[in-house]
Amino acid sequence: MEYYIFFDMDGVLTPQAQALQLAETIGKRSLAMKIFAGQLRKQVGLEWILSKGVKFITGQPSSILKETAQKMLVTKSAKDTIRQLKEASYRPIIITNGFEELARFFGKRIGIEEVYGNSPEAKEGILTGNLSDTKLLTLKSKGDFVRNYLRENGIDRNRAIAVGNDENDMFMFKEVGLSIVFNPSGSIKRNITNSFSKAMDGRKKEFVKFTNMVDIVILENDLSKILPFLVPEPNKFSKNVKIDEITRI
Repeated sequence: MEYYIFFDMDGVLTPQAQALQLAETIGKRSLAMKIFAGQLRKQVGLEWILSKGVKFITGQPSSILKETAQKMLVTKSAKDTIRQLKEASYRPIIITNGFEELARFFGKRIGIEEVYGNSPEAKEGILTGNLSDTKLLTLKSKGDFVRNYLRENGIDRNRAIAVGNDENDMFMFKEVGLSIVFNPSGSIKRNITNSFSKAMDGRKKEFVKFTNMVDIVILENDLSKILPFLVPEPNKFSKNVKIDEITRI
């Protein structure tokens, strides 16, 4: 049986943020930091951030996307993990709110051919600062995309797995049979802590909500830690896991 596994990119397959790495490549990291600071403080939405993020690459050659992808770090064990998943009949897919072309070049480095994201517009090889494709532009976009992907391809949700680390990934967790939080972001860690604390105080609503979306939390930044839950087949109650290396929800 073939399984479909949807990967977030930033913080999961790479420890870096592709937008910041791109900004660094073109010498505009300080500008990008100012743009992204508002979203980190939850003062502005993802759509605004992405639109502004495209502007700072205006006039750059489209080849800068490949150049940046080649520079980005790869998460520990990512290449070998993807290889083992493919051997076990998994179809790995990258879903990113970032740039599809950059993610596609990065995906090739680790063995993932199927990639979806937002496409920056280019004319005669020069980036215009606009987006030509905006299918993954909001926080909820990943959930919508995964749901439509499964429906259009006739795939049962129990054959789908999602691996992510941030709030926008929670929406795709709702659409799959097995969800894995890998190397969680600060906001997700706070979510975990708060939901457990409230549950201990008898307020279980947030805890139940979180556990309805998340099956497994892996704190260590080593992608191979997901393998015991997936090979030979998806199983969130794997016996081949050391409990001190993971937190099971």
